[in-house]
Amino acid sequence: MYFVAAPGGRDIRVPTTPSEHVRLQLEWMFRIDALGEARQWEARIEKYGYQLLTDEGAEMLAYHFHPGELGFDPPHLHVSSGAGSLRAEFHRAHLPTGTVSVEDFLSLVIRDFRVRPQRADYRAVLAVMD
Repeated sequence: MYFVAAPGGRDIRVPTTPSEHVRLQLEWMFRIDALGEARQWEARIEKYGYQLLTDEGAEMLAYHFHPGELGFDPPHLHVSSGAGSLRAEFHRAHLPTGTVSVEDFLSLVIRDFRVRPQRADYRAVLAVMD
């Protein structure tokens, strides 16, 4: 059985300051399998994509894991033109990473890109999700 959450193509506009925003695109696919007769389940991430975009929609960075697609299997990072002036190699580079959870990605944008969380208890919520 597969479960897909937050399908790609839709982004979320979030404030960084009262007058500035960034956009987030989140997509992932889980495989959920039954384990025996005890109604236990195992969920595994099959693929994911987390993108941080400028308010105008230019990609700054993207974490991807899409085994078997496009000939590149390991989890990786893209740094793109929305991040500012970059060498041309960055636009096509697949910078290796370990698996990146959605909780880690959201913590990154809150901590380092000044996205203002809507909940005062966001740290506890992200910790429970992890």
